Amino acid sequence: MRKYGAEVLGTILLTLPGTGAIIATSLTGQPGGIGIVLAFGLGLLVSVYAFGPISGSAVNPAITIGLAMLGMIPWRDVVPYIISQLIGATITAVVLLLFFGNVAHLGATVPAPHISVTMALGAEILGTFILMTGVSALSHPKFPAAASGLSVGLSLVAAAFFTGSISGGSFNPARSFGPALVSGTWTDFWIYLVGPVVGAVLAAGLYRTVRGTR
Repeated sequence: MRKYGAEVLGTILLTLPGTGAIIATSLTGQPGGIGIVLAFGLGLLVSVYAFGPISGSAVNPAITIGLAMLGMIPWRDVVPYIISQLIGATITAVVLLLFFGNVAHLGATVPAPHISVTMALGAEILGTFILMTGVSALSHPKFPAAASGLSVGLSLVAAAFFTGSISGGSFNPARSFGPALVSGTWTDFWIYLVGPVVGAVLAAGLYRTVRGTR
């Protein structure tokens, strides 16, 4: 239960700075796109250092599946982890709603205007592929544990800079689910379920092949 609680709190720590930055940008114009990307990346970095020793700080259903493929978490924990992550993201959205109202749909992810569904789906697949590759590095026995937060957080920043203006840069079904549920914004939501899972599975499978058997 401590692991599942850590996933709830870790997901809050990831989603609160980023979706909060989206709301702040809508209200004041600051911190803007770069600030939003950094807020998500730094939130994930802190989450990994704070809760990684307890649960691995997956904080993302797609990454959870990838970690199980790499043998970093047991398959029996996948469903409870995902439920915990969905709860954490939903709690974040409820808190933001109580403080700020339904501003910017609470940071819900939708494709940018004039962007096709195919392009948005591709952006989520490629972005999650980048993120999962950075996460996969932690499975190598020679990877320095002290750099885990940097590897994961900077991978998210790199992926979001690449795809954020196309799809919203979710790479995380839980991060998209919380704001969608609380704000009622379900536009093309399936993209943010399918894209991240496909990207994570591809990245984890390729990394496992290149890394070899531990």
